[in-house]
Amino acid sequence: MIIRSIDAIIRMLDADYIENADIEEKIQGVCIDSRKVVEGNLYIPIHGVNNNGHAYVQQAIEHGAKAVLWERKEQNPPHEVVVILVEDTTAALQQLAKAYRDQLNARNIIFLVPVNFSKSISYDWVDRLMSTIVPTPKILCSTLSPTSNVFFGSICGVV
Repeated sequence: MIIRSIDAIIRMLDADYIENADIEEKIQGVCIDSRKVVEGNLYIPIHGVNNNGHAYVQQAIEHGAKAVLWERKEQNPPHEVVVILVEDTTAALQQLAKAYRDQLNARNIIFLVPVNFSKSISYDWVDRLMSTIVPTPKILCSTLSPTSNVFFGSICGVV
């Protein structure tokens, strides 16, 4: 879950904003469904096939959204929270996810592969997947023993 100040999110998106509240407040999580917003979330209204998420911004605010992304072409931005102005909320969500991932600088990725996969298939699959992300991944695979009736399989990690 992303935990950043609203100001940090504005900088991650290189966006303009309408300061209806304190931009030093912390955002705790991102949500694209106004019905599932919880206290402290950043609400990102998405244009769907049948719905425009901007129409549900009041519901998101009532559920505790501290800030919202808002497409510049949309009318009547809310006045109760910080409004971060973007050209396209879907593109901004992708940009935010990439910026956050880059800040994490994650190098260790672990995959859990079902037990019916062989170790070589697991290795090949993870190698192909990770070589699109990491130029020369070092991949370690190990088969876990069925030590309990709850958890067993192969585990692969990228170092």
